[in-house]
Amino acid sequence: MANPRTEASKKYNKENTVQLNIKLNKKTDLDCIKVLDRVEANGQPKADYVKKLIRVDIRNRFPDIDTSIK
Repeated sequence: MANPRTEASKKYNKENTVQLNIKLNKKTDLDCIKVLDRVEANGQPKADYVKKLIRVDIRNRFPDIDTSIK
């Protein structure tokens, strides 16, 4: 029998989230890998850091998109 909490979590994730994965090359993307590792070592989740960078770019390149939505 499935755990109701697990089922609710699956339903929520299906309706409200999108998961994106990126593949980084250890040779050509080493700078990105090092920064993401350092960010995480300092206690900030990698996803939060990436989202912050994206939102800065949005404000610069796509000012018509509202980045205040959370």
